[in-house]
Amino acid sequence: MSKHEVSISMNTPMVCSRRSLVQRVHKQVTNAHEKLERAQKHAEDRKQTNEKTILKLKAEYEKMAIERRDNDKQLEELRMEATSIQTKVRSLRTNQGATVHLLH
Repeated sequence: MSKHEVSISMNTPMVCSRRSLVQRVHKQVTNAHEKLERAQKHAEDRKQTNEKTILKLKAEYEKMAIERRDNDKQLEELRMEATSIQTKVRSLRTNQGATVHLLH
Protein backbone atom coordinates (compact mmCIF):
# COMPACT_ATOMS: atom_id res chain seq x y z
CA MET A 1 0.00 0.00 0.00
CA SER A 2 1.30 3.39 -0.84
CA LYS A 3 1.24 6.40 1.37
CA HIS A 4 -1.55 7.86 -0.67
CA GLU A 5 -3.74 4.77 -0.31
CA VAL A 6 -3.30 4.77 3.48
CA SER A 7 -4.33 8.38 3.61
CA ILE A 8 -7.48 7.65 1.63
CA SER A 9 -8.38 4.64 3.72
CA MET A 10 -7.91 6.69 6.90
CA ASN A 11 -9.95 9.59 5.53
CA THR A 12 -12.88 7.44 4.52
CA PRO A 13 -13.83 6.45 8.09
CA MET A 14 -13.25 10.02 9.20
CA VAL A 15 -15.64 11.28 6.54
CA CYS A 16 -18.28 8.79 7.68
CA SER A 17 -17.54 9.57 11.28
CA ARG A 18 -17.69 13.30 10.59
CA ARG A 19 -20.95 12.89 8.67
CA SER A 20 -22.32 10.84 11.54
CA LEU A 21 -21.17 13.51 14.01
CA VAL A 22 -22.84 16.27 11.98
CA GLN A 23 -26.05 14.23 11.86
CA ARG A 24 -25.95 13.65 15.63
CA VAL A 25 -25.31 17.32 16.31
CA HIS A 26 -28.12 18.29 13.94
CA LYS A 27 -30.44 15.83 15.70
CA GLN A 28 -29.40 17.25 19.11
CA VAL A 29 -30.11 20.79 17.90
CA THR A 30 -33.49 19.70 16.53
CA ASN A 31 -34.33 17.95 19.81
CA ALA A 32 -33.20 21.00 21.79
CA HIS A 33 -35.47 23.26 19.68
CA GLU A 34 -38.41 20.91 20.21
CA LYS A 35 -37.74 20.77 23.93
CA LEU A 36 -37.51 24.58 24.06
CA GLU A 37 -40.79 24.93 22.16
CA ARG A 38 -42.53 22.51 24.56
CA ALA A 39 -41.12 24.38 27.56
CA GLN A 40 -42.25 27.72 26.13
CA LYS A 41 -45.73 26.35 25.41
CA HIS A 42 -45.95 24.91 28.91
CA ALA A 43 -44.83 28.24 30.40
CA GLU A 44 -47.40 30.14 28.31
CA ASP A 45 -50.14 27.69 29.33
CA ARG A 46 -49.20 28.10 33.00
CA LYS A 47 -49.13 31.88 32.61
CA GLN A 48 -52.63 31.89 31.10
CA THR A 49 -53.92 29.54 33.80
CA ASN A 50 -52.40 31.74 36.52
CA GLU A 51 -53.88 34.90 34.97
CA LYS A 52 -57.33 33.27 34.87
CA THR A 53 -56.93 32.19 38.50
CA ILE A 54 -55.89 35.70 39.55
CA LEU A 55 -58.89 37.24 37.76
CA LYS A 56 -61.22 34.70 39.36
CA LEU A 57 -59.77 35.36 42.83
CA LYS A 58 -60.03 39.13 42.35
CA ALA A 59 -63.70 38.77 41.38
CA GLU A 60 -64.35 36.55 44.40
CA TYR A 61 -62.56 39.01 46.68
CA GLU A 62 -64.61 41.93 45.34
CA LYS A 63 -67.81 39.94 45.83
CA MET A 64 -66.78 39.08 49.39
CA ALA A 65 -65.98 42.74 50.08
CA ILE A 66 -69.45 43.77 48.90
CA GLU A 67 -71.06 41.04 51.00
CA ARG A 68 -69.03 42.16 54.02
CA ARG A 69 -70.13 45.78 53.57
CA ASP A 70 -73.74 44.62 53.32
CA ASN A 71 -73.35 42.47 56.44
CA ASP A 72 -71.70 45.34 58.33
CA LYS A 73 -74.57 47.63 57.32
CA GLN A 74 -77.16 45.09 58.46
CA LEU A 75 -75.28 44.55 61.72
CA GLU A 76 -75.20 48.30 62.37
CA GLU A 77 -78.94 48.55 61.64
CA LEU A 78 -79.64 45.66 64.06
CA ARG A 79 -77.50 47.31 66.75
CA MET A 80 -79.41 50.57 66.33
CA GLU A 81 -82.71 48.68 66.52
CA ALA A 82 -81.53 46.84 69.65
CA THR A 83 -80.48 50.13 71.25
CA SER A 84 -83.86 51.62 70.41
CA ILE A 85 -85.67 48.63 71.93
CA GLN A 86 -83.52 48.81 75.07
CA THR A 87 -84.34 52.49 75.40
CA LYS A 88 -88.07 51.76 75.04
CA VAL A 89 -87.87 48.94 77.61
CA ARG A 90 -86.10 51.22 80.11
CA SER A 91 -88.71 53.87 79.48
CA LEU A 92 -91.54 51.37 80.03
CA ARG A 93 -89.92 50.11 83.24
CA THR A 94 -89.52 53.65 84.48
CA ASN A 95 -93.15 54.43 83.63
CA GLN A 96 -94.31 51.17 85.26
CA GLY A 97 -92.34 52.01 88.38
CA ALA A 98 -93.88 55.45 88.53
CA THR A 99 -97.37 54.00 88.02
CA VAL A 100 -96.87 51.39 90.75
CA HIS A 101 -95.54 54.11 93.07
CA LEU A 102 -98.59 56.27 92.39
CA LEU A 103 -100.96 53.37 93.08
CA HIS A 104 -99.58 52.78 96.53
